[in-house]
Amino acid sequence: MGYRLAPGERVIVAARPQAGSLVWPAVLFVLIPAACAFGAGWLTRNRFTFPSAVQQWFPAFVWTIAAVSVLLVLLYCLRPLLRWLGTRYVLTSRRLIKRRGLLRRREMQTPLVAVHQVEIRQSLFQRLRRCGDVVVDLGNGRAAVYVGVPEVHRFRDITLETIEDLPQTAMFDGVNYGYELDQARDSWNGTLPQ
Repeated sequence: MGYRLAPGERVIVAARPQAGSLVWPAVLFVLIPAACAFGAGWLTRNRFTFPSAVQQWFPAFVWTIAAVSVLLVLLYCLRPLLRWLGTRYVLTSRRLIKRRGLLRRREMQTPLVAVHQVEIRQSLFQRLRRCGDVVVDLGNGRAAVYVGVPEVHRFRDITLETIEDLPQTAMFDGVNYGYELDQARDSWNGTLPQ
């Protein structure tokens, strides 16, 4: 997966969400076909106990059960797997990137100079798997949430170290805010302009 990097920018961490979110889809991948096979087997075994008018529909019932099984596997097993495969969290030397989607892609980029605070939220099960949600405070009530980040404490520490390593006159949207602030501070003599 290629990333468009600015000159001098480098990728520090590239990760997918914790694979623990695929536990239930994996369990359902086993249970759904097993339940549908059991239902189809039960119907064909007890076929002769039903009235003859209903018996002629048994092949259609079996095919319907198979179609429902395939549909449920696609919805509850394949869709979460594809969502997991299409999600990436990337930390570069200048920004945080969250990409989602395989065919239709959404990408959110957060410049590290805009980050005010990095917060970690973990449930009990996330703590057991050593993952968690990273909430990046961008100020003015805005926040970016990265769900299911593996090794969440290490990711946060690396993010904070990268923010500390940014130059004091960091570039943001092509404007050197640090230089302008220093220049304005040096030119102010304590009197208000008239």
